[in-house]
Amino acid sequence: ALPVLILIGYYLAVEPLGFLLSGIALIFATALGLGGRPAGSALLAIGMTIAIHSVFSGLLRVPLPEGILSLPW
Repeated sequence: ALPVLILIGYYLAVEPLGFLLSGIALIFATALGLGGRPAGSALLAIGMTIAIHSVFSGLLRVPLPEGILSLPW
């Protein structure tokens, strides 16, 4: 049941929050759900999300949702 809830949350969050923030949350929640430590889960989530974003957005030129990070600060 937990993986389904995590994926539903990701689906609902990816457009408003963007790929980076929702991807970090998805991987972090999944790692914690599988028994990972919070610090290690956070590092894994940040690293994997940046790696996935680099491959799909940078190398493959696949547009990913930017969400709130695209707003001018």
